[in-house]
Parts: sequence; structure tokens; C-alpha cells
Amino acid sequence: MSGRARAATAGANRLQIRSFLGVCSGLLCCGLLTAPCLGAPPPGSDADPKLTPETVIQRLQEIEAVTLQIDPQTPLQTRTPRLVFSLGNVDQLVAIVPPTDRIRYVALELIAVNPTAEAQTLDVESVRLRSGGQLLRWQDRHSKINGMHFRVGEHNRLVRDTEIPDALSIPAHSAVSQWLVFSGLEVGPFVPDLTLEVPGPDQTLSLDVRQFERGVLKLHTERWGPADCLAVLTVSGELNSVNAGSLVEELDRLCQQGIVRTVIVIGPQAAPISRTIADWLIQWGQEASYATGFRELPPLPTMLLERRVVFLQSNAAGVANDGPTLEEAVSQSLESAFSRVDAETVLQALRGENAYVRAAALQHGAARLDAGHLPALARLLTAPQPEVRLAAIKALGQFGDAEAISLLVSQVKSSEPSAAETATRALAASGFPAAHRALQELIQTGISLPPQELVRILSLNARPTWEPIILELAQTGESKVRQAAIQALTRLGHPQLVSVLEQGLQSSDDRVREEAFTQLVNLQTRESDDLAIAYTLERLRTAPPSAAMHQFLERIRDPRAVPLLVPYLDGPDGARRTVIDLLAKIGDQTVAAELAARYDRLSDSEKVQTLQALTLLDSDQGVELALRSLRSEDVTLVQNAVQVVQQEGTDVVVQNLHDATLALRGRTGVSAIGHLCTGLGAIGTPTAQQALLDLRDTDDEAISRWARQGLQVLWNQSPAHDLVSLADVKIRFVERLQQTTGSTDEMQPPNEAGGADRQELMDTQLQLAERQLDAAAQLDDNLPELSLQKGKLLKLRGDQDGAVRELEHAVELNDELLEAHVELGQVLADLERFDQAIPHFEYAFEHDSQTQKHQTLTAWALALVRHGQLEEALDLIRKYAEQLPSNAVFEYNQACVYGRAYEWLRKDSEVPQDDPRLAVFAEEAVRMLKEAFDHGLAQQTGVADMHEFMRNDPDLKSLHGVSAFRKLAELDRPPEERTPPMPVPEETLPNAPFQPL
Repeated sequence: MSGRARAATAGANRLQIRSFLGVCSGLLCCGLLTAPCLGAPPPGSDADPKLTPETVIQRLQEIEAVTLQIDPQTPLQTRTPRLVFSLGNVDQLVAIVPPTDRIRYVALELIAVNPTAEAQTLDVESVRLRSGGQLLRWQDRHSKINGMHFRVGEHNRLVRDTEIPDALSIPAHSAVSQWLVFSGLEVGPFVPDLTLEVPGPDQTLSLDVRQFERGVLKLHTERWGPADCLAVLTVSGELNSVNAGSLVEELDRLCQQGIVRTVIVIGPQAAPISRTIADWLIQWGQEASYATGFRELPPLPTMLLERRVVFLQSNAAGVANDGPTLEEAVSQSLESAFSRVDAETVLQALRGENAYVRAAALQHGAARLDAGHLPALARLLTAPQPEVRLAAIKALGQFGDAEAISLLVSQVKSSEPSAAETATRALAASGFPAAHRALQELIQTGISLPPQELVRILSLNARPTWEPIILELAQTGESKVRQAAIQALTRLGHPQLVSVLEQGLQSSDDRVREEAFTQLVNLQTRESDDLAIAYTLERLRTAPPSAAMHQFLERIRDPRAVPLLVPYLDGPDGARRTVIDLLAKIGDQTVAAELAARYDRLSDSEKVQTLQALTLLDSDQGVELALRSLRSEDVTLVQNAVQVVQQEGTDVVVQNLHDATLALRGRTGVSAIGHLCTGLGAIGTPTAQQALLDLRDTDDEAISRWARQGLQVLWNQSPAHDLVSLADVKIRFVERLQQTTGSTDEMQPPNEAGGADRQELMDTQLQLAERQLDAAAQLDDNLPELSLQKGKLLKLRGDQDGAVRELEHAVELNDELLEAHVELGQVLADLERFDQAIPHFEYAFEHDSQTQKHQTLTAWALALVRHGQLEEALDLIRKYAEQLPSNAVFEYNQACVYGRAYEWLRKDSEVPQDDPRLAVFAEEAVRMLKEAFDHGLAQQTGVADMHEFMRNDPDLKSLHGVSAFRKLAELDRPPEERTPPMPVPEETLPNAPFQPL
């Protein structure tokens, strides 16, 4: 049954009549859900009930009654002459979609009831949502939220699954529901106003969603404690992300009244709340400031110094019951209040009917009372509430009067275990000797409390009076009592402790011996360690080491234990595993020989342990055994064997890893392949790289895939990697400098000084990059990124043939290095080797990430244009433009494609000057440029003067004769009247520059 139905139907067998309004709030990154989308609830479940007019009206009346109590002057609008409307559950969600959009949307299920004898029609097409001064239509829902979800009871439902008709027929005496989704609501840490405007047959109804949901909340506020200083807010309905705003408003109201103590209670009849709402409350109750992870929810006030949240129900959010109980929350909140009041105020609270306040008064205000108030405390010992009775017993422990002690003694003898235990604690913790004597007499005459509990209580209230009692129990008690007494003596630091522990080691009871040994080794003194090692060596002659002995021997590392442990290598499996681990930590090369001799007889898991042990012992035999294990069927053993042999990294090891991988050819789902290839990558030698390249080129898909990953591991740890990265920064800087205009002072490379001469600055940067690449080649000349950067550098210097050689080598080494494919495609296109260039663009586009595809697409299209394939290029752009994320750089680059297409037509002597395509291409280029400017091109690229950039862009040079372009680029304006460069924040000037194609 859904959460709201639980709140509505507690104790009654009636149908749930509410449906669901999901104003979804929660944070999604890049369109990915923060919670799993569970889909719609199954048909026929309680979360999808069959509605009847009677149940809808009954539920609606309950909600209307609550809202009228809150604001009698503003009744809910839910009825028209022929239709009645209701709503359901609420959940907010704000989607974050690339690159930076945040979209708040609301999904709601509108329930319409037709109480008349004739069918009615609801004009769904005209339903609107008024919010933040906007009138929103569901037809204008943003397409980017289609993959998002909203909450439906305890399930999630996808937005795209919402089908909305233009009209909805409602049969006579029936109720129907319809989901609606609106987007475009104002985004921020608040609940926006939400008014649903529904056209009925006779009039348009305005349904205030926030007011409706305030009624659903069923929030009740009470004032407890001295001077009504504590506000207790109880939720008996459903708390969701719309009426969360109502909860915050109530807390703000209390703050304005000077309240600083608050307890929020999610009552036992409340509907299950979402995980987000639960975390929002819990973090507010625990932290000193507003948690920033809930910006889409209204901030809860932090000026409340004492704030706690209590969950009295098991709810769907899976909130753990590790928070305070209501009794604990009230007691903690009122502690500071009762510690400052006089005795009369405490007595007044004790005379009250609120059990939680009475318990808090006893716990924190009893120090204000004197012996004259004992009769009042005595009466509370028979209170009907157990929390009051136990608090009264604790309070009596603060008195040393005979009457108080007599009352405690009577409670120790009580048949109620909790009362007896509490009274015993009170006597033991008392600061009065008379109380201690009374407890001592009770112990001597017999006490109903379990002995081990008595020992624990006495040890926690250490006094000389109790030590003889505990000492006697440690020596003569039954097993559990002796264990507890030994622990107590350890906590007390009793002077006879070592003697008692030594006596315990001789006990015939295994549990007593183990407890004595554990406490002995924890002392870590010379005397205790001598006793412990003597006992351990003696026990090892007849039994394998216990867990406590294992830890002790690890610390003490006594070589005398080694020969006693070796025979257990031939013992039962469980003991053998423990001994292998221990010998690895305290043994020597003789142990290595013993382990190696038994290796073939061990189980796979024990072989794993043995390899790890031999590594710890620094034994050469570990590598030999690991090489034999590379072809094991046990994946964990293979993984550990690889870790051992990769430390050697010899050609023999590489050959074994290569051959073991090939031996798995044709096997599916074998994760050992990944460990073998990763091991080769970690070795990182030229021989290992060649082995991985050989494996990459096999016809086995799994081996090839893992070999690629192994190569990536190898390249990432290459010693040349950092130098190549430094060169990359300089090469990208030069690429950008070639494409931009303006002062070189605006374009300084990181940590470099630059002169005023642009060409000199570029030459300097390329020389520095060349020296860094040469140095990198001395370290690793088979790094794909090295060949990529060499190719880019040669391209910048005009050596196209040399660039092709380097870029082809980069692709040969790593055919997944997509930037190398794009660069190679561009260079081949520059050389008019178009048939060779196009496949590289196609490959890069197919495998590139969604956010980078547009760069590859426009480079590909430009190559086609230069090849004379204008229609193919423009078809390519049109085909994929709708599918790719829109941004200003993509729009600018599309304009460049149209600019080159325009240039091609102008240069083609067979194309007439009045060819209509010329006008179309020019118009499209200008339109895309305008859109790029509107969408923040300067901010996205870090280019301050985009007008000057556009005027100098060779891809757009052919448009200089087009009036619309001249106006946009300000070609006809004098320099002093042109748009000044825009200030660009430093964070938009990255090492990876803007690269229009």
C-alpha cells in the first residue's frame, strides 16, 4: 500500500483515494538519476488503486477540514458545479542536463470526480500551472527531462511514460485520474508557488497545490516543558518536498516567538517519506549549519539551538532506527532548561501528565530537590509509564537519606528486571557510603540480578568496597561470571590482576582461559608477556594457535614459536590457513622452503596465501611458483600470481604472461585475461608493450579488449607521460594563438613570459615543445601520445608529410586515440588525400563521446566540402545536428562548414553566380553565427573579441562580401566604434583551447 494510503486508512478497510502529484526535486548530474528508476508500480497494486467517487470525496473532506483549521478564511477550491478535483503524492526533482542547464519540473496526477448522472468531459489540453509569475503548459515540457523520473508512492516512473490526451471523458458517478507534467518552474532552494488552473464544464478552478499539500501533511504543534520552551511538531500525514515548505514556515514562526528547542516527530501513522527528505531532516538534526546537498529543498532554520528528529515508524526510505527515541529527544532538549529552574518548577513538571516531560524533569532537575520532596518521588515509583518510574529510581540515587536508600533497596528486590537493574546502578553510583553498605548487604543476602550484570555494574562504578566482591567472583564464580569479573578487574587495574589472570590460565574452562589470556596480552608488560609466551608455547605443542595467540605472536615475534607452528601446515584446512598467515609474518627462509615444498598439495585459496607469504619473506621461490599458477582455473590465484611476477618484469615473465593469455583464446567470461593483460601493462617494458600489441591484434574479442586496457595502463605510467603533457600545453597554446587576434599579453602561456611579436612567441613555444618531446622520446619512443604531439607540431610548422608519418604511427600504436584520427584526417585533407582522410573522421565520430562528437563531425564535413562533396557534407551536418548536444562552439563550427561550402561554389566556374544555394549557404552561416553569439560563444571559448576572431577566420573569409555577415562581424564600422572585447573569466582560458575547424 502506498504511503499516503497508510496515513489515510489506518484502522479502516477502505480504498486509497489519493493519487499522486510528483513535483520531483533531487539532484541529477548530466541527466543521470541519483536514485534507480524502478518504473511504474505493477498494475493492480495498492499504489495504483481503483478510485471511487465515495473514497475520493471522503479523503478530500479530511484534507479540507485540516486546511480550514489552519486558515479558516481561505478554503480550498476543489469543486465546480459538475466536477470535483483532488491531487495525490508530491515529490520534487530538478534535473541538471549538459552543459549547465537546471530544469525544475512537476509531475502530478489530477483526479476528477463526476458526481452527476451524466458523463462529463475534462478539457485537459487547457489545463495550466501558474508558478512564479509564469503560466505553464504541459505541452511545452522540455524534451531533456524525458529520461528523468518522478516519485509515485514508493516507486519511480519515467517522464517519457506519461501520455496526456487533449480531453478526458468522465463517466457518470465515476472518478478518473490523469498524469500531467510541467517544466520550467523557477529553480532554487525553495518550494515555488503552484496553482493548478483546471477548466471545468462551468468554470475554471484554481487549485492551490501548496495549500492542498499542507492539509496532507497533518502537522500538529505542541509546547512542552517549563515555560512551554520546547516545541514538538508531529507529522501524522505525509511529508514530501512540497509541504516541506509548510514545515519550514512553521519552524520559522516558532523562531520568531523565541523558541530555540524543537523536536520533529514523524508519527507512527505518517506515510513513508523519501530517502531525500529523511536525509534532509537527519542532517539538519545533526549539523550546525544547513546542509548544502539539499539546495532544491527549503533550508531548515539553524537558529534553533536544540533540534532533533524522531522517526516513530518504519518507512520506505529505509531510515535506520539509530536515532533518538522520543523520550531521549525530549530529555536531551530539556536538559539545559531543567538545569536552570527552581525546585517548584521541577515539581510542577512532575505533577503534569506528560510522561516525557516528567522523565526529563527527574533526570535533569532532581538536583534541585531535597529530602522534603522524597514523598513526591516515591509516588512516581508507581507511575503507569515505565520511563517515569525508571527516571524516579535514578533520581533517588542522588539522595543519601535513609528513606531514599530504603526505596532503592525495595526496587532492587522488585520483580521488574529493569527496575531492579536501575536501582542497583543507582546504589552503586551513589556518592553516599550508606548506599554502598545497603548494596553490599543485598549482595551478601542474595540479589536477583544476573551475576555477570552485577559485576559489570560494580566495575563501572569503581570503589574499594566492590573490589573484594569482584575478586572473589573472578576466582570462584561460574564461567560467565568469572569472565565478567576478570574484565572488571582489568578495568579497575587491580593490584592482584596478573595473579588472577595466571590462575585463570590454569582453569579447566576454555572460555575462562581464553578471557584470561586475552586480558593478559593486552597488558603488554614484561611480566605479562613472559607469562603469555610461556603459555602460548606450551599450548602450541597440542593445539593450533587461537585468534588471540595469533595476534600476540604477530606482536612478540618469538622465533621459538616457528618450529611449533610448522607441523600445523599439514593439519586441517582452517588451521593451515591461519598458520600460513602467521608464519609469513614471523618466519624466515626456512619457512619459505617448508611452504614451497607443500605448494602443490594446497588448495587454490591456500596457494594465494602462500604466494603472499613468500612475497613477505622475500623468497625467490615465489616467482617460480607464481609462473606455474598463471594458467590456474582460479581467478584469484591468477591475480595474485600476476602481482608476484610483474615485480620481476623480465622477458621470461612477459613471455609467460603472453602465452597464458593466448591459452585462454576462445574462452568467454574469463576475467583472468584482464589480470594477465593488466600485469603486462604494469611491467611497462618495450617487450611487454610488444606482447600487448600482439594480443590486441588477435581475433579473440575478449583478449583484444583486455590487451587494449593493458596498453592503456602501460602508456599511463610511461616516464615520458609528463613531458608529453607539458609539450601538449604549448602546442595547444600555439594552435589557439594562430586562430585568435589581439594582444599577446592576453594570451600568455602558463608560467611563461611572452614578447609582443606573435610569430616570435609561437616559435618560442614550439621550440620548447620540441625539446620536451625529444626528451620524452629518450625515455619512451613508443608512446602514442608522443607521436600525436610530434604530428601536431610538424603540422604547425608546415611539414604535412612528416605529420602524416607521426600521426599514422600514433594510430598504429593506439587505434583508439581519437584525437590522432581527427588530426590525421585533417592533414590528409590538407594534402587533398580525401579518400584516405574520410575513414579517420568516420572512425573518430563513431567512437567519440557524445559531448565531443560535434568537433569531429564538423572536421569531417569540412573535409567533404574541400573534396567537393558539398551535399554530402551538409547532409551529414543536418543528420546529426539534432542528435548532438547543442552549444555555441558547435554552432560556430557549423557556420564554418557553410562558409567553406559557399566558398567552393564561388570558386567553381561551372556554378552560375545566381545559384540559389549561395544565398542559402550564406544565410545559414550567418544564422548559426548569431545563435553561437546568443548562446555565449565568448564565455565558452575564452576568446575575448569574437568579432575580430570571426573577421580573421579563414573558414568565413568568403562571406566578407555578404552584407549580413559584414554587419554581424562589424566590418564596415571604424575600429573605435566596434564592440569592445568582452571580459573573460580566467577559468574559461584552459590549457585545451578553442579549436574552430
